[in-house]
Amino acid sequence: MSKPELLVVDDEEGNVNLLRRTFVRDYRVHAARSGDEALAVLRDRPQIAVILTDQRMPGMVGTELLRRSLDTHPKSIRIVLTGYMDLQDLIGAINEGRVWKYVVKPWNEDDLRQSVKDAVDWFELQLENQRLIGRLQEQVAREEKIRRTFQRYVPESVVNQALALEEHQLLGGEEREISVLFCDIRGFTASVEHRSPRDVVAQLNEYFSAMADVVERHHGVVDKYIGDCIMAVWGAPTSDTDHAQNAARAALEMRARIATLNTAWTARGIAPLEVGFGIESGRVIAGNIGCATKMNYTVVGDPVNVAAYLEGLTRRAPGEILIGGATHDLLAGRIATEPFGNEQFKGRTGTVRVFRLT
Repeated sequence: MSKPELLVVDDEEGNVNLLRRTFVRDYRVHAARSGDEALAVLRDRPQIAVILTDQRMPGMVGTELLRRSLDTHPKSIRIVLTGYMDLQDLIGAINEGRVWKYVVKPWNEDDLRQSVKDAVDWFELQLENQRLIGRLQEQVAREEKIRRTFQRYVPESVVNQALALEEHQLLGGEEREISVLFCDIRGFTASVEHRSPRDVVAQLNEYFSAMADVVERHHGVVDKYIGDCIMAVWGAPTSDTDHAQNAARAALEMRARIATLNTAWTARGIAPLEVGFGIESGRVIAGNIGCATKMNYTVVGDPVNVAAYLEGLTRRAPGEILIGGATHDLLAGRIATEPFGNEQFKGRTGTVRVFRLT
């Protein structure tokens, strides 16, 4: 089995040689001393798993290199080595999703090895998903051919029943009963305005890692990061009959973990974070959404919009976990709640019953 391919980019020869020695045993390492040289390597190497680049380089900074590499290597995992980064670059890179992780110089070799290993695992998972999608498309085409053939001879309802004997996740989505959670840092942009980007990077990595760990231990999936906001889902892509309870318990533990983190950050002289949560449950379309050249697995539907609105309400109720009426009904008293009121959301008919987890 061939080694995964890694591209290291740094204008300092000593750093390039150090990174090469660190990874050459486990990976096929390509090196570049500038952004332009890195782009040339990428043109010849379509299977680069991880791009590990310095940020501050003459001619082209690391985040610009990563932006320009998206067209040819959209699935490559991007890691930035940085001692300093302009705040605008940091926020922009997070919001555009170009950077998978930041590693602050001077790096710890064991931590960097683990980060690259995790990145390679994620890259290979993407490739496996792509292969599965290809097989799924072939199966869908085959089923459609069977449908057209058999509908000439038997009623459509019989064809549907035959095809439903096995569950298929069709490209474009399927209906699912899910719970979705939004978790956002209150006043994040203002809080980092006068802070060192190095400190911001370290705190965000610690925060995201802790939150993702809680979501996964409660059988959820982190759907995406939207700047400093986390969107997590229970019930897709795999079914979960306890999706509402699992989402609620995850939110309670996330809030407790944030309190623990805030205590530790305060002791180290780091500003604490204030976070709000919104959860709603219901029926959505779950699947690969996008276009032929770029798609993401996600969920779409009214519960997603309501959960996002509920999270927004925590601007006037800091630290609260707000849930919609559908989630409240599914909990059926198994987790303590209190009424928060009925809310009318812009662009949506009718009011939403809102409760808080206690």
